[in-house]
Amino acid sequence: MSFRTLLAARMALAALALPMIGPVAAHATEQKQSQTDPLVSTEWLEANLASPKLRIVEPGVYERGHVPGAQNVLWHTDL
Repeated sequence: MSFRTLLAARMALAALALPMIGPVAAHATEQKQSQTDPLVSTEWLEANLASPKLRIVEPGVYERGHVPGAQNVLWHTDL
């Protein structure tokens, strides 16, 4: 594939992807800060721990202790 063909294909793909970015960005700004910020206070965590939409990941030493319901994430291989 020539450079021009590859460049044209990338530009077409980018043009097709742009309309999808707007709705995602608009939705993200409508959410509360505590829902978009990965770092929350302990008070917020305690109040929302039972929420089925909450996902807690523990990138540290999971075996030593973690928040109940947290999922172990090996950041150097899983991310």
